[in-house]
Amino acid sequence: MVTATEAAANSETRAPGRPFPPGVSGNPDGRPKKDKQFAQFVQQYLEEHDEVEHQPRNIVLLKALYEEGKKGNVVAAREVLDRGYGKPVQRHEVTLDEARDVARRVAAEMGLEPEEVVRMAEAIVRGESISVGA
Repeated sequence: MVTATEAAANSETRAPGRPFPPGVSGNPDGRPKKDKQFAQFVQQYLEEHDEVEHQPRNIVLLKALYEEGKKGNVVAAREVLDRGYGKPVQRHEVTLDEARDVARRVAAEMGLEPEEVVRMAEAIVRGESISVGA
């Protein structure tokens, strides 16, 4: 088995941004887990009343962001809008030929049957559901 260190050392021939061969991770332990206890503490703190404003702290912060947004602070306005309505969805148009090209490259990189991967990519572009064999 190739370790991440060995794979990185042999990455001169790999494309930029792809230093590891398929199946080898540069971060085998994955992303660190979120500290749930701290998050719960922060949420509880923000739900408590502010002694000066006599309102929950999260409401005080929301009002402060809103007021900054009204003054032209785009970052504050975006934060309020994103929290209230969710971030806007970014749509990307992909042609059938682009999908086929990407599917062939993925199939080659992962050692999969190209025509099967192309068939699945075509179905996805057409909005069809696909089933992947186990």
